[in-house]
Amino acid sequence: MGQDYQVFQGYVEKFKERIAKGEEVTLTIRDMSTMEKKAVVAKIGKSKAEIPDGDDLTVVNDLGEKRGQMFIKVIKELDVSESNISAETV
Repeated sequence: MGQDYQVFQGYVEKFKERIAKGEEVTLTIRDMSTMEKKAVVAKIGKSKAEIPDGDDLTVVNDLGEKRGQMFIKVIKELDVSESNISAETV
C-alpha cells in the first residue's frame, strides 16, 4: 500500500498548466500517515494512468473539505529553507 498525501486546492490551481504538461512542481503537502508537512518536488496527475507509480493525493480547500482526488510521485523532499515555501502553507 502506498502513501496518502493531502494538498490544498490552491496549489493545484496555481500549477494547473505545469501539471497538465507532466512537469515537476515544488509544493507543500501533508503526509496523512504522520500529519507532517513536507516541501517536495513532485509530479502530479489526475489519473493513476498518468502517474502509475504514484501515491494518493487528496485535494482539499481551505476548510479541509475534499475537492478531488489526484496522484503524486514525490521526486525529492526539501528542507523548507531550500524550497522557498513557507511551512505554514498546508
